[in-house]
Amino acid sequence: MKRKISTYLLAAATAAALTGCGFGDDNSDARTTLFYDMVTCGETTPEGVTSFTFRAVDDSPEVTLTADWTPADTTIVPGQRLLLAYRTEVHNRDAHVEIAAWLKATGGQLKSAADISGWDDEPVWVNAIWRSGHYINLDCRLEYSAQPATFDLVLDSATAHTPDPVAYLYHRRDSEIDGFQRRVYASWDIARVWQQPSVHTLTIRLRDSNRDIQDFRFTKSQPTEPSTINDKPKP
Repeated sequence: MKRKISTYLLAAATAAALTGCGFGDDNSDARTTLFYDMVTCGETTPEGVTSFTFRAVDDSPEVTLTADWTPADTTIVPGQRLLLAYRTEVHNRDAHVEIAAWLKATGGQLKSAADISGWDDEPVWVNAIWRSGHYINLDCRLEYSAQPATFDLVLDSATAHTPDPVAYLYHRRDSEIDGFQRRVYASWDIARVWQQPSVHTLTIRLRDSNRDIQDFRFTKSQPTEPSTINDKPKP
């Protein structure tokens, strides 16, 4: 049995979790709407204009945004994934926008390993998971740990050259002391697997605090259909 899930819940993101300028009280704010999207940061021109690109969900058209914004954080370089809060009059269209706030997404490149034992040591509270182009994006809550933790999307190398590869959300803390949960936004580049002609689907397996071990399956041949969860993933 399968049930549908929402693949695009970024509207639930809170501005308090983001970094950036304060929200003004001028009339321009009242005439525009605040939108949230997971974007890829592009180049910044000498004039201080930065570009961003994103696909809202699955294989929707690529949108390019520009803004009068220069990253103050030197670790934000072209290719960095950001959760961007911005104002514009029309969503999902190329536009010059006003940035309200931003947050660096954790993640990076999809990793690969033959031994993924311990991947399910710690559960993840999933708010939303969705694909946008060649990225898998995750909005979740993790148990806070003062010690370094492992949080990665890892491909099972035994499935790498099959039509249906499986990647595991590897979450492991070095501390057994329970703490508060913190909200985390992550984005992984799955291009090296997703763009292989032989690949039909990609399954993301994780230990969900809500539903124990779950499969989130993303199908290439039907990109407009919502992603699904298998109630009982195959071993």
